[in-house]
Amino acid sequence: MKYSISVTINKDLAYVLKEFQNKETAFKWIEGLKELNLIEGEENKEGSKYEMVFESKGKTQKMIETLEKIELPNSITTRYQMGKVNNLCINKFSESSGQSIYTMDTTFVFPFPQNILMMLFKSLFKMETKKGMIAFKNYIESL
Repeated sequence: MKYSISVTINKDLAYVLKEFQNKETAFKWIEGLKELNLIEGEENKEGSKYEMVFESKGKTQKMIETLEKIELPNSITTRYQMGKVNNLCINKFSESSGQSIYTMDTTFVFPFPQNILMMLFKSLFKMETKKGMIAFKNYIESL
């Protein structure tokens, strides 16, 4: 399942990139994030891995984030794995008139037969992605 979503952030690109990579403030805009632990590599370097621990409705879930490619100021490619579900996110950044355009190209890979069922819920996945991007936008613009 693939899709792309963009938001415009009313802050300059250098500031947006700095905050996007700030693991300390991720807790302020990533809903349900309780822990973010570096488990491999160096912080904010290609190949580094983080364990993300989320709390939602009394349940704890863990996800692994891998920083696959960092091509600043243009893009940061991340991969998220939770069980057998794989999510590749190409986070692209550009600037126009002092505003930043943040676009996420997302590819989810689900195991069969779950992949067929998940296609029916594509709009929900897009909605959740946009919700997270807007939370980031709102956080950045509040600073």
